[in-house]
Amino acid sequence: TTVLASHLQNFQRLAYLTGVGSFLYNWMACEEVRGGPSIAFQEWFLPHFYERPEPAPEEHHAALFNTAGWAMACSGPPSDPATYRDGVGMIFHARPRGGYSHSFQSENAFEAFAYGSVIATGGGRKANGDRHAAATMSHNAVLIDGLGQAFSQLDPATEAAARIIAWQEEPGLVYWCGEATEAYRPNVPSIDRALRHVLFVDDRFFVIFDDLAVADDADPARFSWLYHVHQDVPVTSSFRYTVGEANVLVRHLVRAGELEIQNLRGDDGYHNPLTGEDMLEVARGSVESSPLRKWTGDPVWNNLWATTAPEHEAQFLAAIVPWREGGDEPAIEVLGDRHFAVRTDAGRRTVYFGAPGEQEADIIVDYERTRMLAGDTEPPQAGERLWEPDLSDTTGWVLDGEGSVEHLEGGVLKVTTEMPTVYWAPEGLEEPVLIEFEAKTDDDNCRAILFFMAEGVGGEDIFAWERAGDYGEYAFDGRMELYTFGMLREGCGTEANFRRLGPLSDDLAILRTPRADLADDQMDEYREAIRRFQPHTIHDTAMDGYRVGEWMRYQVLVDGGLVRVFADGKLLLEVTYERPLRCGKLGLRNFGRGSSLQVRELKVSRPAG
Repeated sequence: TTVLASHLQNFQRLAYLTGVGSFLYNWMACEEVRGGPSIAFQEWFLPHFYERPEPAPEEHHAALFNTAGWAMACSGPPSDPATYRDGVGMIFHARPRGGYSHSFQSENAFEAFAYGSVIATGGGRKANGDRHAAATMSHNAVLIDGLGQAFSQLDPATEAAARIIAWQEEPGLVYWCGEATEAYRPNVPSIDRALRHVLFVDDRFFVIFDDLAVADDADPARFSWLYHVHQDVPVTSSFRYTVGEANVLVRHLVRAGELEIQNLRGDDGYHNPLTGEDMLEVARGSVESSPLRKWTGDPVWNNLWATTAPEHEAQFLAAIVPWREGGDEPAIEVLGDRHFAVRTDAGRRTVYFGAPGEQEADIIVDYERTRMLAGDTEPPQAGERLWEPDLSDTTGWVLDGEGSVEHLEGGVLKVTTEMPTVYWAPEGLEEPVLIEFEAKTDDDNCRAILFFMAEGVGGEDIFAWERAGDYGEYAFDGRMELYTFGMLREGCGTEANFRRLGPLSDDLAILRTPRADLADDQMDEYREAIRRFQPHTIHDTAMDGYRVGEWMRYQVLVDGGLVRVFADGKLLLEVTYERPLRCGKLGLRNFGRGSSLQVRELKVSRPAG
């Protein structure tokens, strides 16, 4: 109750400070723990200085926080406690920053709830400082030869522990994929692939598909799929159990008969059956060494392992199907390899993991194509050369905004920004096209973006009107359509967002008015429009691991509706559009005031083949 009360105080503050009504809705919905002098003080103080937002639950019940590496989905508004009492949901993480300090080494792990109970938990007793809680073994994750993750944020050789590389949301379905290969590498140098696909179907059940591999030239490994049920309830060998009002069936659907199934009960869950390590005493000592730490409650009573024989590649496919006590029991039917059906009170759904066209199914996940987003895609090769400008002489290029242009030795173009700028090349591009160049900055505050396939709406030449370099002239005015992606990110900047910009929808029309021209009573509407503009235009995001002062090579492929961006040979971003941009110009943008962007070896070609 104390923890929840603290959470609610924060939600009340957030409601008034941000104007977001779902925070206030959550605070009001949890009436049983509200109260106390600090909260009463807030009730007087906040309304005096801030306008009270209208309490309202969220319209969307799933969300991706890609920069931080979190995905979550539930059957109702997450701010409504009734969702947890009467619904189903999951929280998942694949965090680029990995586990550190109070957080755990548990990328690609999840926790799930159903009908008032947590049905899958992680972190053991969850005490601060508990080494077992921090270990991958205590989470709903995967081990390789009994070894888990050990990513260090301080290691400059690795750009990210994990990331969420795919996300799709549509009626009756939420899908995402986490990639956690580098999180395992310190302990498992031979790791080649660690991808986890998740489906949340019809607000009823989950599907987990793990695509795992070690290097071909390494020794084969045993892969273990872990699942933890905290409550002291019986769990059958087929992973069936009941907690509170929730019945749960967890069924493995790939080579299930070949898996070694173990349930390590209670404190036996501290023992690793593959490595022989027993963390019980270490965990107890790490907690009891500080008077501020303590174990509370029982251990996790059911620690389930499903382990393969030694092999170089492994796949786990599991359906997690909860249903409420007294309701109709669901049925799972295996239709073929990675092909199955689940029948719930919402109807029958068929699922297939494989290439489209191989099997008939309601939901098809092309997992081999998704591997490309994890770096398995080879960089594109250049074919016919279309344009290779002499960057020592950029006559005919056009500068939007206040800045200066220098031509350095070795064919290096340097653009220095006083105010936000875009330096446009005069050459028009037409897909299919491959854009290649190297870029660098020596400034921590550089905020570089590549503009490409930029054309005026209706085919108007973008040089037909002048611009001052303000972002709204490209994003909000509605006179131009273009693709953009952030460059040189992580060492100096935020994530590399990929956007498609063009005419705004009517509900974002206020953004066409410069912020300086807005009246005070329009600012809330403007801020809300900005908040909705971000997911409306950002179609993919990543961090390219850039280090200030070093050259990074970029390759941008535009082929019909397919756009791929590679950084130093690794696939960084991939987007497919039904209504693609087919031609336009290229520009170098920087909105880091007082910073410089350098570019060399710019080439434009047809992609080979």
